[in-house]
Amino acid sequence: MKGISYREGEKVVANARQPHIGNLDALKPAYDLLDWNDYTYLVEPYGRMASILTSRGCDMDCAFCSQRMFWREDWRCRKPENVIEEMRHLRDTYDIKFVTLIDAYPTKIRDRWELFLDLLIENQLGLYLLIETRVEDIIRDKDILHKYREAGIIHVYLGAESADKDVLNSLNKGTSFAQNKEALDLLREAEIVTEASFMIGFPHETWESVQDTIDSAIFLNPDIAVFPVVTPMPFTPIFKEMKDRIRVWDYSQYNLVTPIIEPENMTMDEVTQALGKCYMQFYTNKMHEIVSLPDGFKRKYMLSAFVQMMKDHGSNFDFEGVDMEKMKRTMLSVSAAA
Repeated sequence: MKGISYREGEKVVANARQPHIGNLDALKPAYDLLDWNDYTYLVEPYGRMASILTSRGCDMDCAFCSQRMFWREDWRCRKPENVIEEMRHLRDTYDIKFVTLIDAYPTKIRDRWELFLDLLIENQLGLYLLIETRVEDIIRDKDILHKYREAGIIHVYLGAESADKDVLNSLNKGTSFAQNKEALDLLREAEIVTEASFMIGFPHETWESVQDTIDSAIFLNPDIAVFPVVTPMPFTPIFKEMKDRIRVWDYSQYNLVTPIIEPENMTMDEVTQALGKCYMQFYTNKMHEIVSLPDGFKRKYMLSAFVQMMKDHGSNFDFEGVDMEKMKRTMLSVSAAA
């Protein structure tokens, strides 16, 4: 049978691969098997959240990502009309309020993506959407970003990764620091919450390069910043490049938080400390901006997101001597007052 591998004595037998499913619209998720009380978005305005795939695969060349290899350099999509009906079903049957598109690359084809936005606007489902996409697509879509907002997209995640052009080139991102800045500025002007990632823990990492990453994140000023630790997943290009620096082979630890490789000039414990420093410096700076936002959707959203972050991760980011409990109490009191 295709897609099956097994052992015959000492010999491993790997049958031919199963072909990809061509018609994704023929698949019907078994939503009735979920306990929907477990799927709650803990950020204001709160509510049940569903995850939907509108496409499968990615054919981009990011050196750190396993998506391209996992999907065999393939990208397939569903019809926007069918996605809309699935969202309507989730809203009407399970009282869904938030939808996150978990596609690796939902915006790949502009015409299809714009049709999806137009259908969302036309059908007025009253849902909030969160998506991940690429920097260059936001710049491509600058003339229709108002449709993103009208369609209910409130939160966009982008992989900025680094301000260092050599690092960006080594990661094969195909983007520049200037493009990252433009995309984030465009989304801010469209009143969409932005989230961006900035990677740390490279083989060449130093305390100075960590500080450069923090300074870059503060300059680019996304609403939310995350700092994933470089994790060379097997079968990615960077796995081969960094293999001699890998110190952790337990794949259950490959969570983008646990250091996996040992930089040449830092210990792995120092990478953990650097991670804390990234979050502390960025959010100590960001907290004042959040508090000073005018009252409205974004302020409430950001305050509740910040409080949730402090509840979940505050104890992990105390390397700078900041009183996390005091910061948490301050944010809670400000959020309650809002």
